[in-house]
Parts: sequence; C-alpha cells; structure tokens
Amino acid sequence: MLHLGTVALSVVMAFTIGVAPASMKGAEKEEPIYYMDTDGVYGDNSPTSYNTTVKITYSSKTLTATGSLAFSHPTFNSSPAIGSCGAIAGGNVIGFYDRYDENLIPNHVSGTPILNTFSYNYGDIYTDALIKQLYDYMAEGGVGMTENQFKNGLTRFCNEKGKSISFTSCMSYGSFDYSKMQTNMKANQPIVFFLSGYNVMQINIGEGSETLAYLVSTATHIMVGFGYKSYSYETPSGTQNYDFVSISSGLVGSSNFDFFDIHYQTHIDDALAVNIY
Repeated sequence: MLHLGTVALSVVMAFTIGVAPASMKGAEKEEPIYYMDTDGVYGDNSPTSYNTTVKITYSSKTLTATGSLAFSHPTFNSSPAIGSCGAIAGGNVIGFYDRYDENLIPNHVSGTPILNTFSYNYGDIYTDALIKQLYDYMAEGGVGMTENQFKNGLTRFCNEKGKSISFTSCMSYGSFDYSKMQTNMKANQPIVFFLSGYNVMQINIGEGSETLAYLVSTATHIMVGFGYKSYSYETPSGTQNYDFVSISSGLVGSSNFDFFDIHYQTHIDDALAVNIY
C-alpha cells in the first residue's frame, strides 16, 4: 500500500487526502491501469504514489445505489511489519464480526448499537495484538502475503476460535462484479479486495460541483469494503457515472469517510465476501 507498513505513504494519507489542494490541476477520469507483476504477493514495500483530484461540475446529481454494513465500520490500522496490509484487512474483518461474538477479540469492546445499525470502536491494544497474530499466521516469516496465505491465516484464526469461515467470489469472468458485491453486502458480509494498484479517495462537496481527492498507489494491496455509493452526474459533457466502495484502507489516518473508486487507476485481482459463523 503504500500500505500501512510504509510510513511515508501513511503520513501523506493522514494529512493530504481529506482536502484537495487548490493548486492541483483536475485530472480526467481514467481507465484502470495495470502494474508490475508481483508474483501474487500483496504488500509492496517500494511502491510509488501520488495525489490528484478530479472536479465534477454538474447540473444534477442522482444517488443510484447505496448500502452500508454499519453506521461506522472498523478502521484498525496498526502495522506490525512491512507488508502487513493483509493482516490489517483480516483484523478489520474479525473486528466486524466481533460485534456478534466478542470472544473473537477478548477484552475489546466492539462498539455501540445505534437503532438498527452499529457504530464500531477504534482499535486498541487488543486489536493490535490480533493483527500481529494474523500477520504471523499469514506472512509465515516473509514480507507480504499471497491471497491463499491470507485465506489460510484467517481460516486458522477462526477455527481456533471455534468458528467457521467462508469466502464467496464477487468476480464474473475474471472481472469485478459490482452487483455481486452488493448482493453479498446485503447479506451482511464485508468484501476483501486484492488489488494491483489502488486508490483511496474522499468526496469534497461544493456548490454545483464536487472534487474527488485521490491518493493513488502502484502497490499491491489488500483492503476491506463495508458499503457502497453510486452517483450519476449530468455534466456539460454528458452523463458521468461513479461507483464508490466505503473502505477500511489500513492506512494511518484511515476513516469512515474514505472510499475506493473501483474505476480509477486500479486493477481488482479478486474480491471475496467473507462470512464468519
């Protein structure tokens, strides 16, 4: 990632993603780009990154799809080592299910019910220890982890807690299926993304316009989706459609205001809905 294990990017994320600098030139919306082959290991320790903005000026805006697993989702970001984004993602998945079985993270209070939804607490020493344990299970002494190592480590942890776990693909014919993701989220399952290049962005609302502030990285990365929003904008150049996933990025400074633009400077290698029961 310019993931969690990378301090430099984490600092950039914490201080620049919230508000788009006025001096930045608006970028055009781009097609997904593909990055170097990393032999299926997620957690680069020497990626490149940059900040950019996209300004949308519109006459009308329509929310075409929305859903959320919680009022506020887990945003744990403790990094036990370089290349630990998978362990952090796994920790946020476990943190989500700790709401239903607090034995998953003993001594950690998962959060507070709010009407028919839930507000999750921030990380603490108990979630830090969880992420360290997951890293030991997943990385197996190396730097970063493969998708299989991620799944095996998370499965081992759940089985040791007396729980079962399943993974359901949100891909169709090798490409990410946004509709499948929505179906699985409606079944109350977070989505784990395995990415070759990724973005983390926030939406800054103006009068008749919005500025999308992006942090873009060439790193391989793993992060978790807990909700989604889709918008259709009527602009001077025609209709523009955007699909955003509300994510826990694993970066220092990550928050419930962070989104992943699934169409911008990224390649989704795989996306798995996770159910722990």
